Amino acid sequence: MARDSSLNLATGTLVQGLSWTEGRVGGALNFPGGPASDNGPHVQLSKSPLERCTTQVTIAVWVKLHELVTWARVLDFGTRVAPADPERFMFLTLQDDQDPDPANPGVRIHGMRFAMVSPNGVFNMTTATPPVPGDDTWHHVAVTVNDAKHVVMYVDGNVIKEQNNATGVTPGDFAATTNNWLGRSQFWYAPFLDRYLNGAIDELRISCRAFTAGEIKGLAIRSP
Repeated sequence: MARDSSLNLATGTLVQGLSWTEGRVGGALNFPGGPASDNGPHVQLSKSPLERCTTQVTIAVWVKLHELVTWARVLDFGTRVAPADPERFMFLTLQDDQDPDPANPGVRIHGMRFAMVSPNGVFNMTTATPPVPGDDTWHHVAVTVNDAKHVVMYVDGNVIKEQNNATGVTPGDFAATTNNWLGRSQFWYAPFLDRYLNGAIDELRISCRAFTAGEIKGLAIRSP
């Protein structure tokens, strides 16, 4: 069991081979990775950690990748049970595999990606290359969304990308998701077959306000 120290009380259940290991700021959860399946190694949160959120959110976490796995999720909060279900999910992956230009099929990019998808819209934000290597070293990763619908990605306290969200989707669209997973994707079925996270996670923070750049920098330089 992983305890939630916030007011959300979204406790986590460890599933299929997760273990505790030395973390960046104490103990961390170690994810052994694995092929796509309907019940591989992950954390199931008891409820959505976004249930109090409306227009703002901050996601901040220490990550140590044993391997940089395409499409493996740091987190994925959604409502899918079967492939035909309507899409509603928010996810963060440190390496996607995306064709950015439909006019140029086959030109792929592989970068960190933050996505929010609901009936209200589709928001995608992707870096050109992965900013976090699979080097067994702790890196601080954060994403913020503010009231102006401005989204910022950070790695190790530094801004790596900024993008406005004019799609209509907001953090509040994910206040009642049921598949609230760390290390697991909503897309474990063919043809997607997303693999499980191979790495460790420590000090996951989810807040319903957008942290400032200074606050993110402070989290990223925190001593063990």
